[in-house]
Amino acid sequence: MKKKSHYDSPLGGITLIADETALLGLWFDWQPGYADDDSAVLGDSPTIDAAK
Repeated sequence: MKKKSHYDSPLGGITLIADETALLGLWFDWQPGYADDDSAVLGDSPTIDAAK
């Protein structure tokens, strides 16, 4: 299952998408549309936590 989470980094807001094994992508807030993935559910995962 893909998870999607938002992170307020020192460089600006970032949306991260990951599955059980890998980070699939990350997009800054100023990149509209890139993080639109309807199959990803909101939430954190160990992969997303490691990326943050």
